[in-house]
Amino acid sequence: MPDNAPVITSQGEAVSRTTLTQSAFAALACSALLAGCGQQPDSGNTAQQPRSFVQVATAEGEVQGTAEDGLVEYKGIPYAEPPTGDLRWRAPQPAPMRDTVLVADDYGNRFMSEDVLDEMTPFYGNETQRDTYMYSDYVFHAQNRGVAVAHEKAGNAVYAYRFAMPGVDVERRELNGETIYGAYHAGDLPYMFGNFTGDHYDPAEPDETQRAVSGQMMRYWTNFARSGDPNGEGLPQWPAAEYENTMYFTPDGVQSRKDTWLARLDALNELVGL
Repeated sequence: MPDNAPVITSQGEAVSRTTLTQSAFAALACSALLAGCGQQPDSGNTAQQPRSFVQVATAEGEVQGTAEDGLVEYKGIPYAEPPTGDLRWRAPQPAPMRDTVLVADDYGNRFMSEDVLDEMTPFYGNETQRDTYMYSDYVFHAQNRGVAVAHEKAGNAVYAYRFAMPGVDVERRELNGETIYGAYHAGDLPYMFGNFTGDHYDPAEPDETQRAVSGQMMRYWTNFARSGDPNGEGLPQWPAAEYENTMYFTPDGVQSRKDTWLARLDALNELVGL
């Protein structure tokens, strides 16, 4: 990307409990599948075999795994340098060489330590709301915020937006007094292209408000593709994000206002090194 190139970045909206539940179910299904692939044919001997250790050589050094009931496991092997600090937003760097045996008998650290969870809880009000919304912050919103800040520091114009048009039959919620409308991942694409199919959660027959938001989004994106500036005649002014502005696309209207999520996202980025 050339220097001083303008950028549009989504600040997203929180995913629902339904999405988190589906993600967790998918992860469990994958775990079960992987476990099944690692099983050996049934020899008819149901007696539990004693646990033993298996050591192998890798390019980075010796690794010791465990063998139990015919299944050999190597857990928590680092495949690259941690992508933190100066390595953030860089190509993966090879894992360092080891001069001692890596005991790979347990999984790596959780993606969030208890200290991070405790420090982030006040931003969500309580642990229940933290557990509901923090995952989507970590995976989507904080990442996008980090990209926006990096571009701002490089002198690029950044136009941030939050798409918050709810999916069909999705209930609104409240987080610290702010409405969470119920937008879903990639839910802005039908609006951006004016292509409503009724698939997933997007409406098959959009109402007047949905059509109006879609029309404004298409004009913004067309203007940005043409000139690097989304603004144009007849559209609400979309200022750059340098003054903590975010463009909100909601059922209550399209408007720019100060983003109330930024303190939370910046705190999360600082704590986890994004």
